Amino acid sequence: MINKLTIVGIGLIGDSLARALRRVGYVNEIVGFGRNLNNLKLAVDLGVVDHAEVNLAAATKDADMIVIAVPVGAMTEIFSQLAGRITRETVVTDVGSVKTSVVTMAREALGAAEFARFVPGHPIAGTEESGVAASREDLFQSHQIILSPEPETDPGAVETVRAMWEAAGATVRMIEAPQHDIILAASSHLPHVLAYALVDLYVFVGDALRFLEHGRAHVLDGAAHEFAQGLLVDVGELVDVEAGLAGLDLAQPGQERFVPVKAVHDIERQAALAG
Repeated sequence: MINKLTIVGIGLIGDSLARALRRVGYVNEIVGFGRNLNNLKLAVDLGVVDHAEVNLAAATKDADMIVIAVPVGAMTEIFSQLAGRITRETVVTDVGSVKTSVVTMAREALGAAEFARFVPGHPIAGTEESGVAASREDLFQSHQIILSPEPETDPGAVETVRAMWEAAGATVRMIEAPQHDIILAASSHLPHVLAYALVDLYVFVGDALRFLEHGRAHVLDGAAHEFAQGLLVDVGELVDVEAGLAGLDLAQPGQERFVPVKAVHDIERQAALAG
């Protein structure tokens, strides 16, 4: 049971967690922290959070659970602001899609005792939509949550985070941070990078909407849908750039296997044309 939950970053994942925990009566008070006043007001109006703060110290005061749900690139600042504010009664976790870099950020910003209360996490859930309005209380039902505690992580903190996610309907798995990043680079980040690279190729070739109209039923429907809706999204905002590059590295051996096949095909085609 959580007395005060602070969601740092108003959006799909954090607010879906808030909804899920409220539904099952697992939390007494929910506070949202963010910088966008419209998003904060909407979160309050929708009943996702009880009240909102633009000051992190005020938002996290007396919180026994802090969930960092901002983009990975913004986490360094959050950890720096949390330094000196994490007590023995506080547990901190995150929802970032990469873990090694987040662990490094936390370790560098927090003292040893505070770092021990941080449990790196990654919910494998989401939708093509974003924002508090898209949040759902059933988002994590039957989905996996990966926790990546470090050797010095307090076991009690790990169990507290595990219990929270299980209350939200998720299944919790333990995977070390480096292994997590390798697996997700290949299974999640790489497909995103390839999806947006393909859409970019359509744009480069020209008449992109025609390609998407005829091809979206077969490949990369998510990227096609977002492009067709006119959403110009920086890939770096969707996936961690470092993880995406790692995924490309993992794909390199497969790409090299295809190169000789293409070369043989080109030679055979040229011979056929010459004959």
